[in-house]
Amino acid sequence: MTIKPGTVVEFGPNTTLMVNGGALMAMGQDGDSIYFKPDAATPWNKIMVKLGGALTMDRCVVHGGTSVYVQMAKASITNSHIYDMQYGIDAVGTTLDDMTCTDNHIASCSLYGIRGTTAAGTFDGNIIENCLCGGILWIGDRVSNVEAPLFTHNDVHYNGTGTVPMSGAYFNATTARLECNKLAHNLPFQVKCESQGNVVMNDLSGLYPTPNLLIGVQTDLACYYEADCANAQMVSPITPLMWVSGSAPQLSYGYNTFSFDNDGTYIFRKTLTCSPLLDVTDNYFYPVNNPPAAGNFHFCPDVGFSGTALASSTTECSTSGPGSNGLLSESMTLYRQGAIAERDSNYALAHNAYESVITQYPQSEQALWATRASLRTGLEASQSAALLHDTLAGVYSNTSLPLALRQSARREAVWALLSAQNYLAATSDLQAIMNSPMPDDSLWAAIMMEVVTLVQESNGPGTESLGPDGDVMGERVNAFHDRLNRLMGRPTDDEVLAAKAVPVVKSDKLCRAYPNPFNNTVNIAFELPQDGNVRLDIFNLLGQKVVALVNEPMKAGSHTYRWSGETASSGVYFYRFVTGNHVETQKLMLLK
Repeated sequence: MTIKPGTVVEFGPNTTLMVNGGALMAMGQDGDSIYFKPDAATPWNKIMVKLGGALTMDRCVVHGGTSVYVQMAKASITNSHIYDMQYGIDAVGTTLDDMTCTDNHIASCSLYGIRGTTAAGTFDGNIIENCLCGGILWIGDRVSNVEAPLFTHNDVHYNGTGTVPMSGAYFNATTARLECNKLAHNLPFQVKCESQGNVVMNDLSGLYPTPNLLIGVQTDLACYYEADCANAQMVSPITPLMWVSGSAPQLSYGYNTFSFDNDGTYIFRKTLTCSPLLDVTDNYFYPVNNPPAAGNFHFCPDVGFSGTALASSTTECSTSGPGSNGLLSESMTLYRQGAIAERDSNYALAHNAYESVITQYPQSEQALWATRASLRTGLEASQSAALLHDTLAGVYSNTSLPLALRQSARREAVWALLSAQNYLAATSDLQAIMNSPMPDDSLWAAIMMEVVTLVQESNGPGTESLGPDGDVMGERVNAFHDRLNRLMGRPTDDEVLAAKAVPVVKSDKLCRAYPNPFNNTVNIAFELPQDGNVRLDIFNLLGQKVVALVNEPMKAGSHTYRWSGETASSGVYFYRFVTGNHVETQKLMLLK
């Protein structure tokens, strides 16, 4: 089906536009976009492309529904404006080459701008802003395939409220690559990695530098404690730029910039085992009068900051790296040899190099990276997944090796079974890990059991059946995220929406704030479809009412009120607009 430029597609209540095995082309033009919108204030559901279908969307405007949903299908979404949805783009079971999203503006989503579940894809040049829970949520891609999602040149800012402990970008059970992104003023964190959220924020193949920029928010929202370790210490009330828990992200030689306007916590590694170092060699940290050290990195007391930070200006993304001036450690040099061989598709040579890192430098952080790289290149070199599983299981059984390395190898052994779709054996391994005395391992295994169950369901009966929302698999994905949130001690998406009183769908005539962010003064405009009482209040981040702008009966039509934040502190605020049964809550950012 082809939709011509200038077309307006209006959806009735709970309507889904479904493409099941076919193709949908919606190609707008400059000044002549295609619009997907509700026909009234009643919710519509989603644009759904699934099971071998294809979506091409360019210069489109999509708002007022649940999501643009892509399940095991191809999608190219470019130059489009997606806003006032629950999830802007929702990907399930997609592949790196088949899912591309470029130069889109995704804004004001009541949950997340982009959500990925057991999926991969390429996301480049997108702006993701003002989404209630976070900009990006990505979980479990390693279970479905060996590819990792790629995020490049995206601008992710002003997402999150601080009350839901997510972030600008949240990663769980993934090796997502982050290259040249800017994550700024998200709450409470810019990047959060949990339960093998092993993101890659460097390029060791020598191809080009891939620095990311993380800019922090100062807030008295909460204090964090390392209660899992002896000699617990209070962390700065300024929330950390990056939260790492049960994960080993690759940061060293990444030339990433971690920046605060004043003293803050750069990286907080919340860990249950008080194990490996987080190597941040050759990254930039500001302010320069607060250099990286064990004190402001807030590692467990028995470990500390590793590596040498850079104090010069930030590195730009380019086609030639700044190099490391011959200062690479021996373990990093050997790991880099593997990365270069992998880049050149010499997988057998790369696999041998990674194996050498594990055996020769088991105490290094590169050995942790090498466990997953060894599995990845071994599979590419057509080695038996069962043999790779046994090899990695042997590393775990070697009690003379560091515990962190053994744990990483044990988890990679499970990935080996999953790559061969040997779910029965993988489930058996996961059950054994769930009985482990290490809480971090047990939690990871419980999460993976949920992911494996979801993947098995996606291949089982009922996948193509229709449920109340038009898709059984979509219901299973939402139920999976609910169970995951319970495991992680977080509210479900429905609970977030209910607590924040954020409407699932908004009509064309919404309450709007401009400019936002603002300096001292913001205009809040709204249009009443009929006469009625109006309440318009401003709240701070702690939920305290700052000012009541309106509380009176008003006539139908357009109205604008102005709030002066001249006496207020910089930070995040919310306005709450209520008329009849209609309630809206939106974020305001005051910058001085």
